[in-house]
Amino acid sequence: MYTVYESVEKVNDSDVSVFGRDIAIGNFNLNIEVGTTGLPKTKKSASQAKTSLKIVTNDENIEIFTSTTGDIGIKFEAVGNDELTGLLKALKFATKVLEDKINSVED
Repeated sequence: MYTVYESVEKVNDSDVSVFGRDIAIGNFNLNIEVGTTGLPKTKKSASQAKTSLKIVTNDENIEIFTSTTGDIGIKFEAVGNDELTGLLKALKFATKVLEDKINSVED
């Protein structure tokens, strides 16, 4: 089992509750924090979801880049079995948090 902690991040001047955990496998260490305000309660709402995703790792294979079309992206290269396993655990955690917090949209 692992420990999950909660904190608050500012996203576009709104407070967003984020949940985080540490992942350590072999020499690979990763911390992930993710949260969202969720979808608006109704489709007619003018508010927009605010979402935060942060990954911190001791691995040097993370790159922020600009594509040939001018879009900005994040590239994470996992080299090794521990890195792949850790990245998969982080993505599963992020998916679970977002699914739990998204809210359902009502008419």
